[in-house]
Amino acid sequence: MKPYAPLFIILFFLACTACIPDGKMPNRNSGIDAVYGGTDREIWQKFQLVIDIFGDLSDKTVVDLGTGKGYCALALEEHSKEILALDINQVFVAYVDSIAQADSLNIEARLVKEDDPLLAPQEADAVIMCNTYCYLDDRVEYLNTLSKGLTKGSKVVIVDFKKKKTRIGPELEARLPLHQVVEELNQAGYIVGEINDTSLDYQYIIAAISQ
Repeated sequence: MKPYAPLFIILFFLACTACIPDGKMPNRNSGIDAVYGGTDREIWQKFQLVIDIFGDLSDKTVVDLGTGKGYCALALEEHSKEILALDINQVFVAYVDSIAQADSLNIEARLVKEDDPLLAPQEADAVIMCNTYCYLDDRVEYLNTLSKGLTKGSKVVIVDFKKKKTRIGPELEARLPLHQVVEELNQAGYIVGEINDTSLDYQYIIAAISQ
């Protein structure tokens, strides 16, 4: 019976996501794949750019915050020592876990809280927040909580939609301007380094360092 468990979870996941209204997240911070999985994401996301920003991750534990269906976790897995795929939606957690187990990937999927990634002190060395940051409440406080689970000098990369109308992306009022994200990172004590507002058609990329 055990070999069929991943297939059962995947079918359950598909049944659940089929009930999600078009353009709606099942709940906040639950991953963009719930909405954009059927688009040409491999083209517009250009995720290799993000991987390059991180540099050498071979000895790093990387957090994929708001993992959804695991797009970022799966892309980063072969480059990292370990991936912690975090989400507030149990369906997504089960889905990513099923893939990790079926393919023997070094990915640990975890259910977390909306206001807490539930990391142990200094448990992780890097974080990717791809199309997730704008869905967080009390973002500065969340960043402060997140920093407790990071080693000093951890790289945090935020990829989110530009504050303008684009072919793909959430409603305009849900988006955050780049300068606001930078300000909030500074308020939380992170050192903002690379800012890229041109390489991606729909999104900006911000890289910061925890202290």
